[in-house]
Amino acid sequence: MMTEAIITFRGRILDKEDNPVERAELMIQFLNLEENRWVNLVEEVVVADGQLVLDLDLKSEELRDNRELLPFFRALETNNIPTMRLVYVEPGEEDMMQVLALGGMVSFNNDDPDNPLIPVDFGAQWLIDPYKYQQLLRSFPELQHWLVTLPRPEEDNEFYEVLKKALNGGDDATIEELLAQLAALREELLIEQEKVSNLTTALEAERAKTESLTASLTEVKAALVAEQEKVANLSKQLLGEQAKNEKLTVLLATEQKKVLSLQSALEAETEKVVELTADLATAQEDIERLEAEKEDILNRGSVTANEVYTSIVNELEKTTENLSDSSGRYAVSNLSLTLKTHVKQEDDGFKLQLIDSARADYVEDGTISDVQIDIISKEPPSVTPAASAMPKVIGLTETAARNRLSNSGLNMKTIYQAVNSDEIPLGQAFKQIPEAGEDINAGDTVTVIFAKDTSDFN
Repeated sequence: MMTEAIITFRGRILDKEDNPVERAELMIQFLNLEENRWVNLVEEVVVADGQLVLDLDLKSEELRDNRELLPFFRALETNNIPTMRLVYVEPGEEDMMQVLALGGMVSFNNDDPDNPLIPVDFGAQWLIDPYKYQQLLRSFPELQHWLVTLPRPEEDNEFYEVLKKALNGGDDATIEELLAQLAALREELLIEQEKVSNLTTALEAERAKTESLTASLTEVKAALVAEQEKVANLSKQLLGEQAKNEKLTVLLATEQKKVLSLQSALEAETEKVVELTADLATAQEDIERLEAEKEDILNRGSVTANEVYTSIVNELEKTTENLSDSSGRYAVSNLSLTLKTHVKQEDDGFKLQLIDSARADYVEDGTISDVQIDIISKEPPSVTPAASAMPKVIGLTETAARNRLSNSGLNMKTIYQAVNSDEIPLGQAFKQIPEAGEDINAGDTVTVIFAKDTSDFN
């Protein structure tokens, strides 16, 4: 930003012999266009050996706190560099101020955004005799805000010799010649200023007309936009009403279809009622038949478990009486039968009733179970072994365990227990009392616990 730049002032101050001035005290001023007056930007600049070198940091708090410089910073904020001039203060009782140079070559360098530069080069400047300066002001008082001295021209410039003579105290004729030239220039300037003023007045008049026409045009445009909005709103309302009419038409057709559909559904439901009435009569007949079957099943006789067991063994003996061998009275022995029965607990013990599994729902008391009956030979061993150590039956099925204990002259008490089939195989013994290896006598009873699935207990 230009308000945070560094202004680098450069220039050369020469005397009337074109020699560098050994020492001079200068001021730098800027033109305050808001108040049309010159304001000090730098109070004192010391020139040594004719060289003007000064860097002015605009970020300085001292500059920013100076209220006189606010117009300067406002101009920079709009990227405008105010007109600046060098002023030489002639030492003396009145300290006459003398303008050396106006403006200078100004440029803006923004190659480094963090440290932008504004170079101001005043070039080579001649110091003017204060008497000559006052003479010019008396003849041309308006020049107090204008450039009253020219920078040192090149030697091939036609004014070089004339200005040189003036600086070296030339005669009155030379001064008159310069004044005449300045007067002519002033007349031309006044004429041009009048032209500019006339053009400015005409421009202002045209601008007023343009503004008036623009205002009228704006009103017309506003009225046109308002009418267009009205037309657009009416069009939307019309489309909305049309859409409503179309929706109502569609809804009416839909309701008519619904009425027809309901009529058809009513007729279909009437036919269903007739069919259901017939089905109801058929279902009543089926219920009566099933009740009779249920009564028949519930009145069937039941027998004790011992009677079932004895009947099965007797039948097996009849079938196998000619098949006896050295292992027992009949060859078909040590069998295990599984029967689906209705188990009842009555006063004289458990009763079994064989049932048709398809009609098991008619049973109101007792439990429907798979009853396993182990068939073993009734032939007693010729010699009753005298058991001395308990044999191991863990891991055996119920039939195998019973055979092993029977061969040792021992009796078996069976207990079933529900277990996790992932840990203990179903159907095997997993615990015995007494344990294997303990002392036991022939005829003693051994308690064996077998693993059963939980569904066997439902």
